[in-house]
Amino acid sequence: MKLPKWGALGATAIGVSGLIALGAPAAGAANATDVATPAQGAQLRALPCENWTVQIPEGHASGTWCNNYTTVSGRVTDDKADGRCPYVRSHWSNGGVSDSASIGPKGASRTFTLNAPSGTTSTQVSIHYVLC
Repeated sequence: MKLPKWGALGATAIGVSGLIALGAPAAGAANATDVATPAQGAQLRALPCENWTVQIPEGHASGTWCNNYTTVSGRVTDDKADGRCPYVRSHWSNGGVSDSASIGPKGASRTFTLNAPSGTTSTQVSIHYVLC
């Protein structure tokens, strides 16, 4: 999947291991292999919403950035019966992150909404998993 760059952050696949933030799932290792970033220059104009999609072997998610990238919402689905439950992480412009709840078992899905801290916007959405 080719992703557009946004400012200096760009859209690179990242690997995260054992990071837990407020609201993050509490157990297991988190691994991201797919990320989405807002379109080039999107922060310069007000768009109603922009779609995003991310996927790893354990599951997939899709949704929208809305309200000038201060709201990330969507649905995350568990695709494998492997004891790994996917969740979505939004990366904020202040360096912080917020996580959706994880979902499992295979075939289960869950909607979520993540709201940016005051004065920040979402710069990237990634998908991870925890052991469950």
